[in-house]
Amino acid sequence: MAFQEPVGAFFPDFGVAATVGDFSDLVIFNSPDIDALSGRVTSTHYEMTFRTASFPTLAYGDQVRIDGYLYNVQAVNKIGDGVMTNAILQRVQ
Repeated sequence: MAFQEPVGAFFPDFGVAATVGDFSDLVIFNSPDIDALSGRVTSTHYEMTFRTASFPTLAYGDQVRIDGYLYNVQAVNKIGDGVMTNAILQRVQ
């Protein structure tokens, strides 16, 4: 069964503002801690999920501003039918 909810329904409740160049829209931003080196190191994994149409040309190396912080795009992957995209980010220090 196909997902029936409009794709943008969750962004007003859970989204944060993101800017890429001259374009801005709401994205779902996640920054969970992950274990590395068999639990000896904890690192933060930054990613954003967005409507593909919001940032259609987002690519590796682009910069994204979210909540006042700058991130470099490390990978961009379309989800399912391509209406949504997930980007892996690295925070710029």
